[in-house]
Amino acid sequence: MSTRIRGCCAAEYSDDDNFLRKCDKGAMSYALRSVGLTFADGHVLHEHEHPWGQLIFASAGTMRVRADAALWLVPPGRALWAPPGTRHEIEARGTLAMRTVYVPPERSAEIGGRCRAIEVGPLLRELILAIVARGLVREEGEEAHLAGLFLAELARAPALALCVPMPRDPRLLRIAEQLRADPCGDGDLESLSRRANASPRTVQRLFRRDTGMRFVEWRQRLRLIHAVARLSGGASVTGAGAEAGYASTSAFIAAFRQLIGTTPGRYLEAAALPGTSALGGSGKRVTNLSASARSPSTFSAPSASSEASGTPP
Repeated sequence: MSTRIRGCCAAEYSDDDNFLRKCDKGAMSYALRSVGLTFADGHVLHEHEHPWGQLIFASAGTMRVRADAALWLVPPGRALWAPPGTRHEIEARGTLAMRTVYVPPERSAEIGGRCRAIEVGPLLRELILAIVARGLVREEGEEAHLAGLFLAELARAPALALCVPMPRDPRLLRIAEQLRADPCGDGDLESLSRRANASPRTVQRLFRRDTGMRFVEWRQRLRLIHAVARLSGGASVTGAGAEAGYASTSAFIAAFRQLIGTTPGRYLEAAALPGTSALGGSGKRVTNLSASARSPSTFSAPSASSEASGTPP
């Protein structure tokens, strides 16, 4: 059975895991839980946390996530792993089809204790969709095997460098938030420092202390991650590179390859084929584990919809 979440209650779902706690009936235990949510462009799931670990998969659309003292950008077909208790905020860029698999705390340690963006290969993608189609995966029989295979694939999934660390100093945070809102703005270090009531030298010194990166490196990483989102939204390679501040397309392609591990062209090809992976993908679609997994039934709401098979209302 599917349960509708009203548009105004997206945060209510997130707070204290109220939605999934409805599944805690009787003595039944679950190896995994899952939910599918669809959000309109610009919708924000405000800062919250869950007692279970989460694999948050962008089936379509892009997620901008604040978590683990960093800003993450998760393009279509990729995912973010958030360990139990991680406070995070998610913003939809474009219509976001978000598929989330929850992992119990005792199994989350196998995946890792820090957030990471991950490349979702063909098998892991089909496992995610099959689990979301079921809603709840029990710790018995074939469902236990499904959960075990999912956890094994998740643990070995390649990490992607799709984040920039956020500074702690309030003055630097002011600069970072301004650049986050407009990654390709043309404000120079002197003007940005002046608005933050700090000298350029102080800003440079504190950026390296707080983030481990020079300011110019941090800003370029932010622009490059923004370019990934622009590509996912339909921008050309040349246009995305120009927005990111690169003088030539070839320079942008080289920087993109160093960060993402593949060229922009191949990245776009992989994003267009749901059954492929940009990192070493074969370009071939894989057979569905569940016929219903590719197009789960969802209920539209003003800003969010959800489906969680087997969940009581």
